[in-house]
Amino acid sequence: MNFFNFSEAYETTPVTDKFSVFDYKYGRCHLFALVLNEVLNHEIKLFINEEPFYEDMDDEDIPPAALEHAFCLIKEDVTLDAGGVSDVESLFDEYCPDPDNTITLEGDVAKNLIYNWIKEGLLEDFELNEKEKIKQFIIGKFKNGY
Repeated sequence: MNFFNFSEAYETTPVTDKFSVFDYKYGRCHLFALVLNEVLNHEIKLFINEEPFYEDMDDEDIPPAALEHAFCLIKEDVTLDAGGVSDVESLFDEYCPDPDNTITLEGDVAKNLIYNWIKEGLLEDFELNEKEKIKQFIIGKFKNGY
């Protein structure tokens, strides 16, 4: 259930000069979650695939785990990410194609994993001014509530 029911056109909304909402839903969600956590002080939650499979990689190059999605919890089952307000089950259904191998992490453990994976080059880091642009987007979208 997505409480906003944003249209596909919403996904093309620019967040920065280079990245749109779509990019922060798929691929840069960890960066959006970090800024949500910083600005709104909501806990980060991750879906992690413990047995990722990549058709174009040799077995020895496949990382031991892969981020499926990063988002924040507003309360127990209510979530917030670049796509808006939703619930954990809906996000799980959307982002976790391999549910049997997907685990969840939350709180400081989740946040620290993101920073560690960025440091190791497994996840993208913020580009110049990107963090500030995401903050401005979040404040503009959510300053009056969700």
